[in-house]
Amino acid sequence: MGAIVVESGGEQRLVGNPKEPCTFTPPVPLSSPLEVEDRPVDELAALVKARLVITRNDSVSERLWRIVTHEGATRADWLLEIPAHVWEIVRDTVLRCS
Repeated sequence: MGAIVVESGGEQRLVGNPKEPCTFTPPVPLSSPLEVEDRPVDELAALVKARLVITRNDSVSERLWRIVTHEGATRADWLLEIPAHVWEIVRDTVLRCS
């Protein structure tokens, strides 16, 4: 998948590495952003990175992304509220499956 943009309080941050080099002109229009509780953008970016990014290549996992956006979901507060140790079980299971 590469990277995603998170936005909070009118600020945006890129999470993960894009698959191809690109140039952004702020603000980047978001087609269907996930809605999450308002948090400082740097905190939000760090949480999303911890939940969705594959460490070895610094890319957002398509498998994890599909879980979060299942059936067109746009509310994702649960992703940030779920305890880290519980999400790690889900994450490890999803990333291990082929």
